[in-house]
Amino acid sequence: MRAIVAAGWAVNDGAAERFAQELYRAMLREADALPFGDAVRRARQRIFDDPRFRHNNTWGAYQCYGDPGFGFYQNREIPAENVPQFVAPQELLRELKTLQARAAHIEDQGWITRLTNRTKRLEEALRDELMRGWLNGELHTAFGDTYAELLDYPAAITHYEAALEASGAKELVPLRAVEQLANLQSRFGVALRKDPELAKTVAKEAGARTWQPEELWSAAEERLKLLIQLSPSSERNALLGGHYKRVARCRTGAERKKLLEAATDYYEKAFQTASVRDNPYVLVNWIFCRLADAETKLTDKEEQTMKVAITRNLAALAAQPHVELTFWKRISAADTTLALTLIDAIAVLNGDGTREVDLVAETKKVRDLYADALKVGGTRREHASVLDTLDFLVEIFEEDNRTALANALRSAVDGLRVIVI
Repeated sequence: MRAIVAAGWAVNDGAAERFAQELYRAMLREADALPFGDAVRRARQRIFDDPRFRHNNTWGAYQCYGDPGFGFYQNREIPAENVPQFVAPQELLRELKTLQARAAHIEDQGWITRLTNRTKRLEEALRDELMRGWLNGELHTAFGDTYAELLDYPAAITHYEAALEASGAKELVPLRAVEQLANLQSRFGVALRKDPELAKTVAKEAGARTWQPEELWSAAEERLKLLIQLSPSSERNALLGGHYKRVARCRTGAERKKLLEAATDYYEKAFQTASVRDNPYVLVNWIFCRLADAETKLTDKEEQTMKVAITRNLAALAAQPHVELTFWKRISAADTTLALTLIDAIAVLNGDGTREVDLVAETKKVRDLYADALKVGGTRREHASVLDTLDFLVEIFEEDNRTALANALRSAVDGLRVIVI
């Protein structure tokens, strides 16, 4: 179910009828239909402004859940919106924050294109004489954040780089911008290497600038190492581990093994940080990267440490009411269950006759856990991150001829991909 409307309390019949008329009229006008979120806002405003219903609160009674970008006319060309005349940079910053929030939860490509075009028009508006001096490090960072949510890697990277160049004593450029830049450079490099058509498209759109995967990866690695040298943290170790994990997908043989070892090492460093010892994201990525190395078996000590941490995480999740679990907590239940399954399945493949694993049944259970989380929530980037990790495992297992593992996981991933498309 993409969207739902329910009344939170008793409503006025006349106001309720007007709300329904306005909501569906806005969503069903073929020429200029509004998405769910905007249609709800318009319907509420129309009731609020109607003098007949001024003295009741029906306008606020409707609880609306789902994708604010959902519409009945999907992937159609949507008319452009006019850019308002801003009088202060804070207004533009708020507008960019709104675009980020909308982009995070919209799947329809028509609306993604609309939000991207609106962001570009906001950039163009900065050429206005009044706004010309506003484009500082803080605004560059906000534009970078917006394009990152829209998955426009070249534009996001360009703005983050500009933000760092503008950085100074009076500039509000957080270190988070450096982390984001490195993360996007790493991801964009992999996307270019994996998708030749994307590389051609970017080459046409980017003008004089050329994007090379090796250069992007080198810049990302250098930035993350400098950040760790400046102030080591679990998050930064995990970011560098994630970089090596992604690049490993583009390598083979000894080079890939070296990258997987580096990824494992940095994820383990992140895991060993006391404050995040129970962070399932760090834990499962450490385990997945370690298990991706087919040549080196787990030691008894490694397996014991991993299983103790997995058991502790699953117990903590089981102690919480299911309805209170957030998107990432539900994903962590699937991740840690998958990690436990893979540890035992790989041991069986390596000749351990003391264990039995029904790979098909266990993988189905894991798939259902992922599906439960993906149906409940999460943003586009979060969904992409989940599938990216599973794709990583499938690719590694296929290349190592661990066919049974690859086939079982691929079946699960294909089923999940249908949910998020």
